[in-house]
Amino acid sequence: MATSISTLPTPFLIAAIDDQQLKAYDWLLTIGSEFTYVWSRRWGIIELLYLFSRYLPFVDTPIMLIYHFYLVDPSIEACHTALTAQCVMYIIGVSISEQIFMIRTWAVWKKNNVVGLVLFIGTAAVFITQLYLTAVYASSLTYFQGYNLGGCFIITSSSKVALLSIGIFLFVQFTYLMLVVVKIYPTVRSERGISLLLNVILQDGKSSDSHGRQLLTITGIFFYIMLFVLILVNIIFLSQPGPISTVLTILTRICHSIFASRIILHIRDVDKHGTNDAFTSTAVRSVIFTDVLCQIEMDDQLNDSDSDSERPSLQA
Repeated sequence: MATSISTLPTPFLIAAIDDQQLKAYDWLLTIGSEFTYVWSRRWGIIELLYLFSRYLPFVDTPIMLIYHFYLVDPSIEACHTALTAQCVMYIIGVSISEQIFMIRTWAVWKKNNVVGLVLFIGTAAVFITQLYLTAVYASSLTYFQGYNLGGCFIITSSSKVALLSIGIFLFVQFTYLMLVVVKIYPTVRSERGISLLLNVILQDGKSSDSHGRQLLTITGIFFYIMLFVLILVNIIFLSQPGPISTVLTILTRICHSIFASRIILHIRDVDKHGTNDAFTSTAVRSVIFTDVLCQIEMDDQLNDSDSDSERPSLQA
């Protein structure tokens, strides 16, 4: 059933601008690590995932602002094209960020073939479904035109389709969270001096300080939990009438990007300093998070080294 939407949702526009500032602020905080751990390395699939996850929000959000505010008396066709493009980029951007969480989850299960196959098939099915729902949602929109007010004024949309789309992302994130918790529960159960719940939230392998004491890193599955809660709250907002319903839509998109990007930067940082969760063959791997991202790169480097050693010398 179509639901009426405010013509110019001011809270949504303000939230979108503020969320872009949050994205820019996080980028400034991590640009040094990004240059060290991404741009200065040999490029591969992980770098491409990082690039798209990190920088697509700088593209799709301005498009959203343009169709909402800056277009001067646009045609209905122009509004339909602009909004459809923004929705498609939103889905693609979130899906790319989810790929990083998916690979992270697969790594927790030590690259189990069955788990990897299920996650891959599930991810592909979710992506295709989301593209279909995006097309259905875009076709359900009706626009108001006239009076030279400027911007694209949405009159009605299918709120059920929007809720279903966000609900699928919630289910995916919940699945990743449960897979991680189930896998690490037997390990954290044996820890002492910290509550089980807090241990599960914070644990992400162990590192050692200069005195050899074991420390808990704070990344762990905290990103999983935060993103799950944010998506859940976003669904609650979307189910409410009025302009406030879309306030968290862009924030959810931004946090997908921020959390996924920071996962990769954290992995690279741990790998560089050689702590116990360095996830490479040169360090003692944590039984909790054996990360596949760095291991893939390490395997590639070892293969390259083997190829170089087997290449015959050109000298006489």
